Amino acid sequence: MIYVVGLGPGEAAGRTLAAQRALEAADALVGYSTYLSLIRAEFPHKRLVETPMRGERARCEEALRLSRAGQTVALVCSGDCNVYGMGSLLLELSIEGDEIELVPGVTAALSAAAALGAPLLRTTHQQGH
Repeated sequence: MIYVVGLGPGEAAGRTLAAQRALEAADALVGYSTYLSLIRAEFPHKRLVETPMRGERARCEEALRLSRAGQTVALVCSGDCNVYGMGSLLLELSIEGDEIELVPGVTAALSAAAALGAPLLRTTHQQGH
């Protein structure tokens, strides 16, 4: 089983409950070293497989290898795994029989919007009506 997990904006408080549960269920955490540094202290006993920036294909291939060997894997990315995340690449590389679950996270746009005061929302109040 591979969970593709969007970590959200970075801190644990901004993570979805589904993402947290997937991280807890995993035997191994695979991801870009910067993203793994955000969760390393929370999961000190889990196997961490780090790749450098631009190592997306290698990350997916390693997650698939570990999963096919019987481990439960969390392939982590920032934000949401379905928005410029690892979800689509992993699905492209997978074969029939690979168990994959895309776990939604909080996108950068949503996180920034909350910090900026709802700029994604257009209301009559903002237009002076």
